[in-house]
Amino acid sequence: MDADADRLAERREHDLAVQEVVDRLAEEGPHDDPTAVAERLTERLTAVGVVGMPGPWVDSVVTELMAGNPYVVSPFTEEHADVPEPTTPARSEVIE
Repeated sequence: MDADADRLAERREHDLAVQEVVDRLAEEGPHDDPTAVAERLTERLTAVGVVGMPGPWVDSVVTELMAGNPYVVSPFTEEHADVPEPTTPARSEVIE
C-alpha cells in the first residue's frame, strides 16, 4: 500500500472505533447529565486509544446524545457501522 492508502485505512479504523464508543453511549440513553456523558465519552475513547478530541467535538456529541440522537462520526462510519436510529424525530426538508 502507498502512504495515502495507509493513512486512509488508519483514519477509517479510528473513525470506526470512535463510532463504536458513541453508539454504545447512545444505546445507554436517555441521558440526564451532560457532564457525566462527556466524562464517559472521554474515558471510553481513551480506553480505545483515542485521546485529544477537541472540546467542540465532544460538546456536539454530548448535545446529540442528550437529545436522544446518535452522532455520526463520518460518512464512512454511517455506511459501515451500525449507527442506532435517533429517538427524536428529525426534520426532513430541503433548504434552497
